Amino acid sequence: MSEEINDRSNYSADNIHVFNVTNGVKTEVNYPNLDYPHDFMIYKNENLNSYYLRLFIDTDTTYLELNKTITDTVISTSQRSYGNWILTKVWYNGIVKWDSNGPMVFTILK
Repeated sequence: MSEEINDRSNYSADNIHVFNVTNGVKTEVNYPNLDYPHDFMIYKNENLNSYYLRLFIDTDTTYLELNKTITDTVISTSQRSYGNWILTKVWYNGIVKWDSNGPMVFTILK
């Protein structure tokens, strides 16, 4: 799931934190052996001269702390089948942003 970051200067990867909620317990994501240990990456689309944050969703409730004052909530529904986890719908701060139609990208301008 990707979202556009309009002004990267306001959001540093060092200040972004991702928290998953599992069984009611909020835990910061940290998988040190993975390429993206905090379940996100920031990349630049050279054609559009825009930066994007790609969030790797692992649970039905995720908190995306962009800095010390901004924390957004990502709620998702999914289906699990034969060991696969298939995302079916995503809400960003209570607003449906994706519902399994079209590419898994939406724009949030901050």
